[in-house]
Amino acid sequence: MRHRMTAGLKKALVSCCLMILFACGCSTREISSSASTGAVYTDPSGDGWRIIKEASGTTANNIVLKLVGPSGVKARGVALTIRHQGDGLKVAWIKNSSGAYATHDDVFKLYNVDQTEPQAFMADVQGTALIVGAFQKGKTNPPVDVGRDIFHFQIQVQAGLIKGTEIPLEVVKAQIYPETPDLKKNARLTPINIVVGKLTAE
Repeated sequence: MRHRMTAGLKKALVSCCLMILFACGCSTREISSSASTGAVYTDPSGDGWRIIKEASGTTANNIVLKLVGPSGVKARGVALTIRHQGDGLKVAWIKNSSGAYATHDDVFKLYNVDQTEPQAFMADVQGTALIVGAFQKGKTNPPVDVGRDIFHFQIQVQAGLIKGTEIPLEVVKAQIYPETPDLKKNARLTPINIVVGKLTAE
């Protein structure tokens, strides 16, 4: 009787171990298959102020984005702060090939006469926030139509996130120097609403 109980106990232990190993193997395969290799960006709808994807230069891990304004609206400058809420070890704003966090697409005249003088453009990263701004110099430079590409910038999403995970992007603050600023209220800058698309690990 004692021998049969020992044999039965061993058999039960072996079966239990096999079940545990099998379960671990399945779990590992499921985690591996659900790990992302990059990300995709879905453009927002509408034709107002918006951030959309630039196909040229975009890869699975480096997404090139651009700020586009509404056609028919004129301004003398624009600035925005956009923040990502992703894993700081896997998601980051990155510099372009010129070593800058953003490029201005020659919309505003950033100098008075000499192009070598300091230009009214800045792009910097503070934590998870990207801050970009460009403003015209000189009162004689006329306002320009903003219905075109204004800024380009890049966000990097490394592999290893769970597929389908959304990486929230939020425009914290955005302003323009309008065609006709309200000087009576001493408010040269006017707040604007910029819509952002959806960034998803894939």
